[in-house]
Amino acid sequence: MLSALDILSKHGMQDTEEGAKTYNNLGLVYSLRSDFAKSAEMFESAGLVRKQTNTLQMPMNARRLYNFASMRLKQSRGTSGSDAEHWILEAQKLFQEALDILADYEPWQKKETFSDFFVVDGYLARRFPCFSGVSHF
Repeated sequence: MLSALDILSKHGMQDTEEGAKTYNNLGLVYSLRSDFAKSAEMFESAGLVRKQTNTLQMPMNARRLYNFASMRLKQSRGTSGSDAEHWILEAQKLFQEALDILADYEPWQKKETFSDFFVVDGYLARRFPCFSGVSHF
């Protein structure tokens, strides 16, 4: 049985938008399986394709960064001390990069920072100024 990457490679499409999406989706799959090294490899491969296709500042790359950051938060839950702090700080950096892309892409929206987000019961949540409540991602 051929994998999605095998099919894209067979048609010379691994370095296209479809390839970047496939790498991103595989990163999510590996994250769900708690295979963090393979997940990071897939998210980084998607980033390389985005760099080659000049789409690093597009919303789909913000989605990749968000997924990558979410994986790092999940990874931090399985560690403690300085290891956990390392993964949380990396997640914060990735979330901020995603927000910066979206703020530049949609300039009419308020520019958000990581301080607009917080963790509740292990889930990333966002503060909404218009009502009291938490939105889980």
